[in-house]
Amino acid sequence: MILSSTMKIGQYLDQHIEKLRMLRMEKRDNFVEMKVFFRRNMDEARAIFGNDFNFDDIDMNEFNDAPDEDIDDDDEIDAEDDLEEDEEDIEPEYDEDGNLIENVRKRRKKGQQAKQKVEELFEPEELQRGYLTDTDVNIRRIDKPERFQLRRIPVTEAKEEELEEEAEWIYNNAFAKRTISHQSVEDENVKRPEAKKKIKNALNYMRNDACEVPLIAFYRKEHIEPDLKINDLWKIWQWDEKWMTFKSEKDKLLSLFERMDKYRNYQYEQLSETNEEALTRRLLTDCDIDRERLLRTQTLDEIADLREQFHLYYHDDIPDMRVREKLVEYREERDKRKMKSNDNAEQDDNDEQPMPMIDDEDELDEEILLDKLRQQLNIKSKATSKTDYYSACKQAHLEGLVKKFGLKPEKFGENLYENYQKNEIDQYPIGPLATCEEFICKQFSDTQTVLQAAVFMHAKQLSLDPMVRYVVRRDYHSRCMINAKPTRLGIQSIGEDHPCYPIKYLHEKPITTFVNDQFLHLYQAVKDGLMTMEYTIDSKTNHSTYVDDMKRSYTRDEYSDNVLEWNKIRHTCIDLMLTKFSFPKFQREIEEILLDEARQYVIKQCTTKLYDWIKIAPYRLSNDENITSTSDTGVRVLSIVYAQDQDDVSFAVILSAEGQVMDFLRLPNLMLRDNYSADNRIKKDKDFETLRTFIIQRVPNVVCIGVESRDAFYLRTRLEDMLNQIQHEEEEFQNLSEPIKVLLVDPEFSKIYAQSRKGEGDFRDYPPSLRQAISQGRRLQDPLLEFAQLFNYDKEILLIKYHPLQDLIDREQFLLAIEKIFITCTNEVGVDLNRCIAYPHTANVLQFVCGLGPRKATHMIKYFKQRNLQLENRTHLVVHYNMGKCVFTNCAGFIKINTEAMKNSESYIEILDSTRIHPEAYDWARKMAVDALDIEESSEMEPSAALEDIFLNSERLKDLDLDAFAVELKNTMYGDQSITLYDIRAELTHRYKDTRERYQPPSLVDLFHFVTKETPETFYRGKLVQCQVFDFVRKPPTSEEIQRDSIPEEDKTTGILTCRLCLTERFNNPKEAWNHIDLGKCKGAPIGVRVRLDNGCTGFIKLADLSDSRVTNPLERVKLQQTIYARIIRINVDRFSVDLTSKSSDLRDDKERWRPKKDTYYDQTLETDDLNEYEKEKELKQAAKERNYVKRVIAHPSFMNINYTECEQLLASKDLGDAIVRPSSKASDHLTITWKLVDGVLHNIDVLEKMKSNQFSLGKKLLIIDQRTQETEEFEDLDEILARYIKPMANTVSDIISHKYYRNLAQPLPSATPSGSATPAQTAAATSITTSTTGLPPLSADAQRILNNLLMDDKRRNPTRIRYYMTISREYPAKFLLSYMPGRKPIHEYFTVTPNGIRFRSKMFSTLNDTLNWFKIHFNDTTMVPPSASSTSTTQARSSTNTRSSSSTAANAMSISSTPISTATPMVSSGFSQPPPPMPTSGFSIPPSTAAAAAAAAAAAAAAASVIPQAASSGMVTSGFSQPPPALGTIPSVLPPIPQMMMPPNLFAYFPQYQQPQQQQQHPQQQQQQMF
Repeated sequence: MILSSTMKIGQYLDQHIEKLRMLRMEKRDNFVEMKVFFRRNMDEARAIFGNDFNFDDIDMNEFNDAPDEDIDDDDEIDAEDDLEEDEEDIEPEYDEDGNLIENVRKRRKKGQQAKQKVEELFEPEELQRGYLTDTDVNIRRIDKPERFQLRRIPVTEAKEEELEEEAEWIYNNAFAKRTISHQSVEDENVKRPEAKKKIKNALNYMRNDACEVPLIAFYRKEHIEPDLKINDLWKIWQWDEKWMTFKSEKDKLLSLFERMDKYRNYQYEQLSETNEEALTRRLLTDCDIDRERLLRTQTLDEIADLREQFHLYYHDDIPDMRVREKLVEYREERDKRKMKSNDNAEQDDNDEQPMPMIDDEDELDEEILLDKLRQQLNIKSKATSKTDYYSACKQAHLEGLVKKFGLKPEKFGENLYENYQKNEIDQYPIGPLATCEEFICKQFSDTQTVLQAAVFMHAKQLSLDPMVRYVVRRDYHSRCMINAKPTRLGIQSIGEDHPCYPIKYLHEKPITTFVNDQFLHLYQAVKDGLMTMEYTIDSKTNHSTYVDDMKRSYTRDEYSDNVLEWNKIRHTCIDLMLTKFSFPKFQREIEEILLDEARQYVIKQCTTKLYDWIKIAPYRLSNDENITSTSDTGVRVLSIVYAQDQDDVSFAVILSAEGQVMDFLRLPNLMLRDNYSADNRIKKDKDFETLRTFIIQRVPNVVCIGVESRDAFYLRTRLEDMLNQIQHEEEEFQNLSEPIKVLLVDPEFSKIYAQSRKGEGDFRDYPPSLRQAISQGRRLQDPLLEFAQLFNYDKEILLIKYHPLQDLIDREQFLLAIEKIFITCTNEVGVDLNRCIAYPHTANVLQFVCGLGPRKATHMIKYFKQRNLQLENRTHLVVHYNMGKCVFTNCAGFIKINTEAMKNSESYIEILDSTRIHPEAYDWARKMAVDALDIEESSEMEPSAALEDIFLNSERLKDLDLDAFAVELKNTMYGDQSITLYDIRAELTHRYKDTRERYQPPSLVDLFHFVTKETPETFYRGKLVQCQVFDFVRKPPTSEEIQRDSIPEEDKTTGILTCRLCLTERFNNPKEAWNHIDLGKCKGAPIGVRVRLDNGCTGFIKLADLSDSRVTNPLERVKLQQTIYARIIRINVDRFSVDLTSKSSDLRDDKERWRPKKDTYYDQTLETDDLNEYEKEKELKQAAKERNYVKRVIAHPSFMNINYTECEQLLASKDLGDAIVRPSSKASDHLTITWKLVDGVLHNIDVLEKMKSNQFSLGKKLLIIDQRTQETEEFEDLDEILARYIKPMANTVSDIISHKYYRNLAQPLPSATPSGSATPAQTAAATSITTSTTGLPPLSADAQRILNNLLMDDKRRNPTRIRYYMTISREYPAKFLLSYMPGRKPIHEYFTVTPNGIRFRSKMFSTLNDTLNWFKIHFNDTTMVPPSASSTSTTQARSSTNTRSSSSTAANAMSISSTPISTATPMVSSGFSQPPPPMPTSGFSIPPSTAAAAAAAAAAAAAAASVIPQAASSGMVTSGFSQPPPALGTIPSVLPPIPQMMMPPNLFAYFPQYQQPQQQQQHPQQQQQQMF
């Protein structure tokens, strides 16, 4: 008898299991009666679980001792100990019937106390990490898939009509709607309209049957295929959530419309009872509620349009509407109570009470009642006056004036939609200004302001009309274009390697032409300050603009002065509506859409990469192809991680077939260099001999080596030779089915696991290298299990680098996409629950089983572990574990059981549990087995025996007519099961066949990327790279060349002879040259240059590619150890080498053969103009630096007649605090004192001379003017300035940089400082202050970024401690940055060094200790003294958003100026991530003598590299701290009668006659802003 699986399972679980529990509760000890119950229901149970099912196999003690459903298993187990301890102290009490009553209550109280103790003992984070919170317990108990419960919007049931509507909506938005940008669309994503029915079926399974995606994809194929695959189902699941959001918003707005409609009717009744004037004025603000348009909406944007329009007109009425609704509800409730009191007077005390907060009185004053209702609804009795401009216009009753403009917003929208004047404009006979006279009021005192307010009000109404928005949005999306250009920093930073290089200059690029993640790169470059971007919808080549076209729809075709004036006003409304309201909104919409599409592409790339990693099957031997995955035991793996440094240690670990660590070796000398040391060779051979013994003892099936460098190839060769020798010598290895292979694998994931919290928790006593070796071997055994380990509570799976832009993706969205990949792969493979119980490292994959999740999976494993049980039958999930029918239906087919390992079990073993066949189809599988074996119905052979026979003779299944079987099932009301039957036959043929791709060793290209750490995106043909010359390649001379060119060539100037073959210049006579050839020392003519790249590859440059001019001797062009630039013209992955060219023409790439292809809309003209302007600016700056000065005659040891550049070079080797007096370029009566604060930062002080005898001598009176206070300090000579002005500041700076919390950011910083060890700052304090540092200090933005990371690290290690750091400001010398983190965000402030001490927060302190002591007490003060306009020591505000600038700060020249040292841009040492400096004509940018210094400078600069671009300061930078200008769009109030009312930004640009008064009103507040 064939049964309907889903229905029968549901009935059985609902009825019979519940009866069993009731019977257990009533008579726990009556086993006989339970046996009778079981036998009565035997037939029905066997129909579900098989004919061999027997209730005797059920553990009765499990039912008797099972806890109540309301008590968690874990909580009960945790509380058992406490209950047993207190059990003796409890005196038993019984009721009249002799039943125990009090002890049970006391025990439950004890259990509750135990539970409370557990919650008190553990931190909330620990409870969340173990999924032990109340929310987790509820999720675990509910019989519903965990992912259904965790979704942001819960899954609810739906009716047939809603499913059809949702399927139509999902098809139109998810499958039929095209993206705005050009995204790569696969063919399978394009669906036919017939797919709507399949979408509806999938939605029905999800919403009404609570079926997860894998269950539908694998067991409901007849209802979704061939139109939908599993990826399409995931998309439907995702869009179902969006649909529920859309429908919820739609229903809310529709309800609001209906409520307001009722309230409007009430208003009309009330207003009709008053005077006609009030009624007319009230009707002026009403608009029709477009309920029909709301019902037709298909997007959230359309709903938002209707909502915003509704609030524009009815926002003020919503509070009154709510009060009215509450009043009606109260009155109805009161009437009901009165009726009950009249009918049931004797039950007055039991009547329903009135609503809260309202007195129970029959006669209640109306005003008091309304006040109480407002208080209950938290509504103020009197509405506060609106401060926005539209509300002011509405209060002035300008709706009447707006109506005289000629068209209502909805009529104007119809004109736009139909693209002609469907509705004619009503022309008002009186002129605009004359019409405005009757609307003059207190708020708007003249006709001009009235007209401007009416224009604003009408433009606002037009911009919020849904039809107008629909048309403008449609046109904006189709016409929108983007112009882009780099900033000054972007010109330097965006080189050929930058992803924005092809779109560096864009001119009117349509948004539809952006591809993949291109817009995301552009957006990030704009955020980093590298590029600027603007949106436009009008091409410069078109004379007519979109605004002009729209104005035609609002223009009356009459030629009279009155009509022309009104047309101008209408056009002004259109201008304001588009430029100030519509275009900015749609620009933000377009930007969000483009970003979302680009992010979806990045997510797709990341998930595809992850899928490619985990879709690889476990490594198998050649003869294991047909093994059943349920009984597969795997392979033993020997995993080796070798050391790359002599101080590191290599490790080898042997893993069992189950992934358990059997043993490991520590090999400290495995990779020693034995070329020049016999001792090293002995140590190395000893390690290899130890490894050989280890292999003989453990006999691995395969050896894997993590590829860190090219040393892995040497190690593989050595191990292969060793294994070949062992195979010939050892008999045990000769009997192996195949030789042991040595594989090279990618170690990147293993490194992440070794440093992860999961890895540390699993192997706390193992070093990271050993943990890496374990993970490396386990990945070879099963990639899916190993990758799943990092999908834990900490979500360490995100530490893997999938894509360069993955950090720009929303974390939750990224995790959901990764989880879908794991769920898909896991359910394709299946999960052995018993293996998860036995081996913890495999347990994390159970959470991805359909219907389960991390909470349900964790509890399931804990349940079986604590009871020392195994899952012997899938039915035990229901009978023993009490799993609900919904979760069981979802997960049953994906939990596999190794039935061969259960042969000795006393329980009933269902052999079909070792297949993918769902329990609901077991009867069909048995029937197919019986029919295939031609067993008659009268035969006594059991179906289970038939299944065992069919597994051995699976070829008999090919003769079955499954189509006829499918027709039979369809006729018996089981529906179409044709695909399911074929899947059953395939599963019976090969149980749980692993569909993943067979493991393939990495290719040469993969090994090349493993070694070099390069990818095809970072290392490609045509790439510009840096390389270092290390050898010259020569061709040995032939006999003919020796006979022809044996005579040396003599230099007539020096007389030295040169060999014509090898071009060696060292011979004094011909005999030496001939001996040089005869003895074979002549290496021949040079044919090229050998170079070495930073990634470890070697390169070769032919002589022909060395230079554009002919080169015979490469020594004329390059020297050994010289760093040069070259382009890649060929990559040889097998030899790890590249062919290069260093021709100047190829480096410049004038013909653009090598550079990345530029975009079609690339603006070459703008690029040329920009570069020319940039070069001119550089020349002007250089000329300003080298400005001439008047030489002076001053006798002082510190005076020198030099310019600033020479002064820089001299002070570079001086001690900190040394000063040089030099002539000033300002005038002959000025001197400049330049003194050194730290390496890379100089401070310039301007000295004014008085009482000079001539222009060359020194003045008798020397003045230094402080521009901040305008105070003048007088000195007699230079010695007094150095002693009384410079020396105190130098001493203060010395104290600062020697402080333990001072950070020299010019040097690389450690990631963390172990407790108890000295910090780098403390170490630097112990050394001399004159110690030179490398490189320039970073810019302020870079320094803040570095200090942010340090402060956050310190905060994580010690949350209660407030750490602070100090560092020097490179842009503002004599200022230091003080950074600290009192809360969740770091704060940065500045303090200034002066001759009198330190100025901090406008306070003076004599010493650094006084400053810090005051700071530690007042660090949290929120009140800070705002600086004056001329202040040069303004401290940075606590928050970057509150920073204001003083306009006079930049204008006033400081007498104390300073300039950071400017050095040449260092060469990039590795990574090729930064653009090179300009190329000389020869192609070589660094001479040999400075290569080492440049490399050292590059290493120091790399430590301060920042992703936040900052323009470098140049010229003389004043020591004053200039702050950024105030934010735009903060224009003050312009209407004197209403000072609180805010005008829309830049509104008066449309009214030239009103601009002058506006500017006059802005001036006082601007002056006030300049003070901050």
